[in-house]
Amino acid sequence: MSRNRTIALILAISAILCQSNAASFQGVGGLLDNGGPSVIRSESYGVSGDGSVVFGSSTSAGGGEAFRWTAQTGIQGLGDIAGGQFRSLAKDASYDGSTIVGYGTTLNAYGETVEHPFVWTEEGMQELDQPYWTQKSSNPLSISSDGTVAAGVITTMFTQSGSFQRRSILWDLEDGTTTLMDWPANVGSDFRIHRVDISGNGSSILVAGGSGNGMIWTAEAGYRATCAGSAVALSGDGETIAGYGGFSQPYYGSAYVWTEDAGKTRIGTYEDEYRNFPYDLSYDGSVVVGGLFDDYAMEEEDVYIAYIWTEEDGVRLVKDMLVDQYGLDLVGWNLAIATGISDDGMTIVGSGYNPGGVEEGWIATIPEPATIILLVLGGVILRRTRYV
Repeated sequence: MSRNRTIALILAISAILCQSNAASFQGVGGLLDNGGPSVIRSESYGVSGDGSVVFGSSTSAGGGEAFRWTAQTGIQGLGDIAGGQFRSLAKDASYDGSTIVGYGTTLNAYGETVEHPFVWTEEGMQELDQPYWTQKSSNPLSISSDGTVAAGVITTMFTQSGSFQRRSILWDLEDGTTTLMDWPANVGSDFRIHRVDISGNGSSILVAGGSGNGMIWTAEAGYRATCAGSAVALSGDGETIAGYGGFSQPYYGSAYVWTEDAGKTRIGTYEDEYRNFPYDLSYDGSVVVGGLFDDYAMEEEDVYIAYIWTEEDGVRLVKDMLVDQYGLDLVGWNLAIATGISDDGMTIVGSGYNPGGVEEGWIATIPEPATIILLVLGGVILRRTRYV
């Protein structure tokens, strides 16, 4: 093949990739969108593993409502379970986004408003079963990639003492059965679970609570202690935990990633002024997204800032990355927090404030490294041919 034909082929492929894999950013809108920048409030809580479906909650005609968003359909309300006030939230989705779990509100036997779990598919929303003695709230926080297993938390009340317990639970979404996970080893009955996250294949579950260390649970072995205190999220492969704190001054606000082999690796903060709260990891745990919080800027605009972390690049602000590295126009947008990332680390979602100053969920995609390299190569070859 002649040099000119080679150049033409590379540039043609580069042009195609530039169109199909270029970086992008957009707001997800709202269920009461007026068609302008002052969209009615929405929050993105996460993204499906393949990066195609965003889920969260938005203001709707009925009240706060769980939503599902795709580039083809836009934002769609998922409804709510029966009883109580109209309020629902979508908390996690299967790999392709076809199954979503979350919770809505209803009334218990005492007339109290409580949270109850649901699973949503194209057939509609269905309330999940729970132990008969559950008198308070229960909600699923995570779902396996294939959409067959959900993990969550049940809050119960002992009527005699009035105290509460928070237990972790599994829902088998295929046969409708539930499994109440035993108490972690060496903790008292008042262990307060605040987070449950399930691996992609559903075999490993992160259970975190109180100020203790996060624990990994499997059906075969039960609980396995880790050194990951204040744990928040588990990677899809079940090998990496993200959490925050656990470092002495001045790094008290720093986040970390933990693995069995390496232990804790400090993520760091931004300019040593922000607390760092991670929210999600890529499938292999190599990319972390979350939010930075400035204790000393309570009256300033950028109190909360979305960030992305890799071991190679450290902590970067998502907005700076999209503008400086990929040339996107985000004038007027304040990206407050990044709440989810796709398995491959190429799609990031979160919440912030649009140019109209109204809270709105957003989604950003970045090109794969191979695409960037090919585009750069095509540009270099083109520049060289101009001088020969």
